[in-house]
Amino acid sequence: MLVRLEPLVTQIYVICRVQLQILFASMISAPAHHCKTLASKCKTSEECTGKGEYCNRGSGKCWCLSTHFVLGGKCKPGNYEVISAFLIYPGQSGCEDSKQCAKGYPGAICNQNKCHCPKGFKAKAFSCFKSKRYTPQRKRSQPPRMNAYDQISFTEKQKYNPSGLPTG
Repeated sequence: MLVRLEPLVTQIYVICRVQLQILFASMISAPAHHCKTLASKCKTSEECTGKGEYCNRGSGKCWCLSTHFVLGGKCKPGNYEVISAFLIYPGQSGCEDSKQCAKGYPGAICNQNKCHCPKGFKAKAFSCFKSKRYTPQRKRSQPPRMNAYDQISFTEKQKYNPSGLPTG
């Protein structure tokens, strides 16, 4: 929707759709007709629509302010080391990065703000346990075969105690 405020200034209302959800609507003064987000090419900071973003003149791309850090393709306020220091166990919600989950259990990952165990494991009691999957029953185990030494020993014993009753 275009609204004329002055002959040279046109306000453009931009709706950004990210992950099939409307996250926000913003009003910017720019000749561009689409959202500029993190790592998009830009000329001015007004073009960078994400929270905590600015246009880095050196790279000509939208980047995070020094008070923010990149996480999940967005600028988040605060210090990354502080955020990743928060330990979250498998099965718990609230993670923002897989490093938080891996501190609770090596190989655990953060997916949709919840810590998940590595493949083949299930979360239980703040840890990961091997998943019990049904495996078809194999042939019944056979008693171990006697080697030549055991066979001779067994045969010799039978010669001296044919009844098989315990002696001694």
